[in-house]
Amino acid sequence: RAARLFEIEQAIAYYEEAIAAARAAGKGHIETITLCKLGYVHIISGDREQAGVYLREALQKAQARGDRLALAQAMNDLGVATGSRDMARKRHYYRRSRELARAINHRRLQIRSDNNLAGLYMRLGLYSRALALAQSATNAARQSQMRIRLSYYVDTLARVAWYAGLLDLSRSCYDELVYLAQETGQSDLLANGKFGLGQLALDEGRQDDAAAVLSEAVAFFDQNDMTEEKAFALSWLAASHLALGEPAPALASSAEAMHLAQAHELTGVDFPPQEIWWWRFRALESAHGETDEAWQTLDQARQVMFEAVANINDEGLRRNYLNKPAVNRAISETWTEQAAQRGQSLAPFTQRETIPAALSEQMERIVDCGARRAAERDTVALAEFVLQEFVELSGVERAIVALPVGALREAPLHD
Repeated sequence: RAARLFEIEQAIAYYEEAIAAARAAGKGHIETITLCKLGYVHIISGDREQAGVYLREALQKAQARGDRLALAQAMNDLGVATGSRDMARKRHYYRRSRELARAINHRRLQIRSDNNLAGLYMRLGLYSRALALAQSATNAARQSQMRIRLSYYVDTLARVAWYAGLLDLSRSCYDELVYLAQETGQSDLLANGKFGLGQLALDEGRQDDAAAVLSEAVAFFDQNDMTEEKAFALSWLAASHLALGEPAPALASSAEAMHLAQAHELTGVDFPPQEIWWWRFRALESAHGETDEAWQTLDQARQVMFEAVANINDEGLRRNYLNKPAVNRAISETWTEQAAQRGQSLAPFTQRETIPAALSEQMERIVDCGARRAAERDTVALAEFVLQEFVELSGVERAIVALPVGALREAPLHD
């Protein structure tokens, strides 16, 4: 209860006492689960390094005892504790936790794993997969009447829908999130809802509304000591000022956002950290043109973008990651254009092509595709599914399905 109320020191003391008592009584399962809870409290407090210490201890104890529930919990929480710039490791932990939760039919952990994987797949640009998992988690939470936790799952679905370009679905979810957050007193999620509604307003060409709502989101994040989220809201506030033709406030907001990003690791959120450097670059370019400072900021955006997939050897997935998310595509296209103008090597985008592909990663995705394809019975939906998966597996920019006349009423085209 103390952890849920963000009484961190009190929660840590409770859990340490519980661990000592469980050890003295020889209650291995209780000790291991409580180690997970202690690790998670440290995640909430922002101390992910210490969280990892407790969670790895829990993992070792769970493996030694063959305790699949504790193992699934430790895997999930290790995924949360792992920095967002190492998506390969996060993916491993979340996938393994989900497999274990399904094997022991633990519904709550299945829902959490689906939600966490949805956020990770969103970052990778695997939008069809992220949407399926986010909708699954949200629907399951509704059926289980998980009122408090539902807000977190609606938040994920709203964000995934926004990045996927499904603005109507995103708006519906963000409106629900704001209502739920106000009803349950979850001020952190209310701030997330305001942030998302500000991004939607900007997408819809309502720049004045976007600037007002995003300013409100910045204030909410500040009140809740949500420094990482505040940095992203400031970046998008800069974007709204750029859309309004106001370079001076865009420079101020983007500078503050970048300062916060440099002072913190930005490991605890699902937003792409390269957005912060991208909007700073755009503000600098708008105010001063193509200066050395603007180029260095753009190059930093490129480096941050690549860091997240440094340990992923599936080249199709890497190409999809560089092409599908709009910010990654913009960084890639702008960087290569300006690098060519400056006589810089394009090796950062080409050198990995000589590295042998990781067939195990590709096979995992193919097997997963096959399992989900087998569950689809609608022929039109099946054709769309196959096309989406081909685009995501290969990393191509555009594809079309050619079918015999009469085979399907409508052949989908996918960008």
